[in-house]
Amino acid sequence: MAMRTQLVTLVAMVGLTGCAELPVPGPLPPLEVAVHGEGDGPRLLAVQAWMQPADYATAERFEARLRGFLDEARGRGLLHERTVVVLPEYIGTWLVAVDESASVYSEDTLGGAMTGLATAHLPGFLWSSWTADVDDGDAFAAFTQKATAMAAAYDDTMGRLADDFDVTLVGGSIILPDARLQDGVLVVAPGAPLENVAVIYDRDGVAIGLSKKVFPTADEHGFLSAAAVADIAVVDTPAGRLGVLVCADAWFPESYARLVEAGAELLAVPTFHSHNDIWEKPWGGYSGQQAPADVDAADIDRLTEREAWEKYAIPTRARAAGLRGAITTPLRGSLWDLGDDGEALLVDGAGHARMSRADGPGLFLLQLP
Repeated sequence: MAMRTQLVTLVAMVGLTGCAELPVPGPLPPLEVAVHGEGDGPRLLAVQAWMQPADYATAERFEARLRGFLDEARGRGLLHERTVVVLPEYIGTWLVAVDESASVYSEDTLGGAMTGLATAHLPGFLWSSWTADVDDGDAFAAFTQKATAMAAAYDDTMGRLADDFDVTLVGGSIILPDARLQDGVLVVAPGAPLENVAVIYDRDGVAIGLSKKVFPTADEHGFLSAAAVADIAVVDTPAGRLGVLVCADAWFPESYARLVEAGAELLAVPTFHSHNDIWEKPWGGYSGQQAPADVDAADIDRLTEREAWEKYAIPTRARAAGLRGAITTPLRGSLWDLGDDGEALLVDGAGHARMSRADGPGLFLLQLP
């Protein structure tokens, strides 16, 4: 997620953003739906959202896109009072682009989009970038400048969706500074260290838990701070006691020790794989972190990324932790030049893993007895 900008270019562009009409999101690929397991017990629903830059132009567009996926889920009978809906990692992060000029959404590259954003907030952006105590000051500055608006749009949207659809909702993740819950409302402290966080909402739309990423990847080290293992959330839901791990945290024994200690029965893992076609490419090992002791170094470059997820993430570790069910949910779409790949991974209590592949939006349901 490198977002380095040229300050000379920024200064030259001040006042040139224009007032062009916002682009309209393009049509989506066909929706894929798959149901695994039987019974009318707890359900974990992976919503593989397919997102485009124009979906982040306003909070209303963002909500409308997600609401469309949940409307489909309800229409197909996938939701009931014991359903936990899981949105992807970084689904809220691109709200950094909310309420910006049209050029931000029509740029071909993320760098170009962030240049437009920085230009619109130039004095604060420059100050935050120059004073940031991180390697990637520009990324830090962009998220710092938009933190309050991002948190409000994310919190309002996720709370409404959980309430309207009468489900427990894991709202995917969002990058925010010192995010915390205050009387059921998400609040932030602009200027504080940035973290990758996922908020859990109950069926009334009230935020009941906030899970922070403990093991940032190499791409995130330049601007994100690592949370403590104690910041992994485990909350009570109608489906059972639910733990939430943000993407890479699902690869580490320490995360599962926290889940076991807190009595988790179910696990939700929002994910994002930020390179095209990475799923079948050789696995490069633990990104930005030391591998746990139970990892075979010979598997690096021998397994594919997909095979490594199966061996070292939730199928093996969730079964060892005694969880009844676990699910991952990838973010897909056409977000500037970021690239994306991956598939939903559903694991039942016996450790049986099912991959659900879709190069488009998807709804993947794990039914538990």
